[in-house]
Amino acid sequence: MGLGQAGMSLDVDSAKPVSSERNCKSTITARMSFEHKLTQGFRNLTQRGEDDEGFFGFLFPDIQQELQRVAQKKCCICRQQGASVCCHRRRCYRTFHFPCGRERGCVSQFFGEYRSFCWQHAPKQKVRLVPQEHPQCIICMEAVDEQPNYNTLVCPVCVTARFHRHCIQGLALSAALYHFCCPLCRDMETFQAEMRKLGIKIPNRDAAWEDEESFLELSQRHSTCDTNVCLCPQGREHSENMG
Repeated sequence: MGLGQAGMSLDVDSAKPVSSERNCKSTITARMSFEHKLTQGFRNLTQRGEDDEGFFGFLFPDIQQELQRVAQKKCCICRQQGASVCCHRRRCYRTFHFPCGRERGCVSQFFGEYRSFCWQHAPKQKVRLVPQEHPQCIICMEAVDEQPNYNTLVCPVCVTARFHRHCIQGLALSAALYHFCCPLCRDMETFQAEMRKLGIKIPNRDAAWEDEESFLELSQRHSTCDTNVCLCPQGREHSENMG
């Protein structure tokens, strides 16, 4: 992200420079982590630049200074320093790295105050489920748990549609604010509110498939014959408007 010197970047969880060749476990997790740190984790970080300066108005020197401050906090999960996320529950003093929290079952919300909760105080779904003999994720069709938990979420409206957390998060990032709804009952308002509360990030933009270049390849015509022995007298590159 260009927070450090050329060829280097800042590890947002350890506040130490790392090689740009090092890949995160998940690009989505890394982006969500950094966004959450700028809002909830970096409490002393203020926007002192214009929107087109630094990182959306947050100046890089300010970000580096805040990274150094939170570098002294220890993660209650991995016991390493650099934990910038803390539980919002009153009198709970747990701090953790964003990726560690996701693996442990912590919930970080991406609206309002961008609150985070440890695994003990994370929001839980309270729905009366429709009994299913072999419950499946409606997105990937793989098995899910019978009862809602951190990894298994349920639509609060139809209480029939169930999904893995990573499956519904992927759908939310693709469909975004204007198209994200329950894949089964198509409810949007109640469904989005419930998913936000449970830590699903819903980008404030149009759907990914509405991008003008998303289906550009559909208008491109294949113009080369791929058979091993082409019998066309004009060669492999020859094509006609019809036929």
